[in-house]
Amino acid sequence: FDGYFLLPRCIAENATSMTAFTASQVILDDLDALPPGLQSLSLSFARFTFGASAQMEWPSFFAHLSVLESLKLMYSPDLTGSLPTSMPSSLTTTTITNTGLSGAIPSTIFSNFSGGSEHSFTCTNNQLTGSIPSTLYSNLLNVSTLTLALSNNKLDGSLPSQLLSPLAVTLTEVHIDLASNSFTGSIPEDFLM
Repeated sequence: FDGYFLLPRCIAENATSMTAFTASQVILDDLDALPPGLQSLSLSFARFTFGASAQMEWPSFFAHLSVLESLKLMYSPDLTGSLPTSMPSSLTTTTITNTGLSGAIPSTIFSNFSGGSEHSFTCTNNQLTGSIPSTLYSNLLNVSTLTLALSNNKLDGSLPSQLLSPLAVTLTEVHIDLASNSFTGSIPEDFLM
């Protein structure tokens, strides 16, 4: 798809999955047109425009999506702002790569998580700064498979020694990629499971 992508209400009302790859322009003018039953949203190579009637800023446009399981926002450098303070509780796969997002990772970003046994958070090639919050995974109590990819950002400080501790009982598989940041200190034992 190449051209403008406007999310019309007539299409969105009953959608459970929506994908727009290689869209040159994504206009989120009618933000409540995203249906609450949407389970997967993938927008790549898109330029985001918030229309005149849009009063919310990204990432608020998906806050009402209570059953969203997968969110993929990739190769959209004009998607700017910061990560949300919390994600939808059902979100198990988050991929946000090659955007203009900046700022710190909120310690409460997964505070509402009630998803399944797998959790993937890939936020690479952005402009994220600061350190990884030690309480990032304090609510992910039943996760057995975890992917944390934060490579190619501007993160710094030491790696939190207790980051994976809340998951120790159920965690069986861990994938961590923190390359190309400015971390200091040693690798915590939690990371060497």
